[in-house]
Amino acid sequence: MPDTMIERVAKAIYTKNANRSNNPNILSWGQIPPSHRQFWCECAAAGIEEMRTPTEAMVEASAAIYGDNYLYRHRYSKDQWRAMVDSALNEEPPSTPHQISIATSIVEMTNAAIKEQHRMTANIDEMRDRLEDLKEQASRWSDDMAKSGDSYEYDRLLETLREIESLEADLAAIKEQEGEKG
Repeated sequence: MPDTMIERVAKAIYTKNANRSNNPNILSWGQIPPSHRQFWCECAAAGIEEMRTPTEAMVEASAAIYGDNYLYRHRYSKDQWRAMVDSALNEEPPSTPHQISIATSIVEMTNAAIKEQHRMTANIDEMRDRLEDLKEQASRWSDDMAKSGDSYEYDRLLETLREIESLEADLAAIKEQEGEKG
């Protein structure tokens, strides 16, 4: 099976031409020499390139699908069509299995890194929320201790202050690491 749009079109043109000849000695697409396939690919590319500018009928057909939007009809549909034709003209055959394997590994590693970043971001957000809660608790217990003079409130306040200090140190370390990465 041909790999690119140019090859697909070239094969279709060659096959149509070969079938019209009724010559039993005509070679199939897969049997013709690479130089002949290249010729037919060049012919196909010229034809595809000529299609780069859509006809008014093509623009109208596109507008019928997407609605009667002036910008779409007069700009976007033409730009999209040109982009698709340009892509067909610059298309590369699919990669080798080894290249696909490498690309798949890169995608998997990237996805894992993104998931880890999301997890770390969620943890940092949780730490910040916990820090704010602890500060509010410390403020309340400090007020309660001042009112009552109870040492139990003082112990709870010290524990909370230690946890605040620890969380602030962890957040500062994370921030420092992010600064080194950026």
